[in-house]
Amino acid sequence: MENYKFNCGVIVGRFSPIHIGHEQLINEALKDCKQVVVIVTADNGSKDTTYSLDYRIHLVNKVYSNEIKNNRVIVVPFVSNQKLDTSYGDKIFELVERCTNRQADYIIYGSDKNITKCFSKEKIEKLYCNIVDRDLIPISATMIRKMLKNDDRENLEKYLNICVLEEYGKLKNI
Repeated sequence: MENYKFNCGVIVGRFSPIHIGHEQLINEALKDCKQVVVIVTADNGSKDTTYSLDYRIHLVNKVYSNEIKNNRVIVVPFVSNQKLDTSYGDKIFELVERCTNRQADYIIYGSDKNITKCFSKEKIEKLYCNIVDRDLIPISATMIRKMLKNDDRENLEKYLNICVLEEYGKLKNI
């Protein structure tokens, strides 16, 4: 049995769609944490979320099916109409606790994110915050959607997991 530094890790995102940058974050959390909760958020009015919440969850489940079977990953939807502020973050951590019966002690996110707008300073101080340099894998879901629109399958093969790429036709036609 492996020894993990942390019990419960959290990653929050839209995953629209999930790509290797997201996977890098989740996999990093899996190295450090006994269990990782992947929070797939609703769009909160964003025009950048092309895919339904259910479909995005389906794709994350597909990529992490083995880890889900082994109870290492829990994928959870999060729908909230409130603005991104500390009460939004509080609701995320309440959801994690309801799903795992434990408090998160780890959060991972890309260096381009300012999590202090969503999570209180007091909450952040209680967590190990793993900030990953976004430039290590220079990809975004916006770039993926442009590649899909331009039928750029060669680049998509570099940035999408084979499980996601299997749904190329559906991804392209939504």
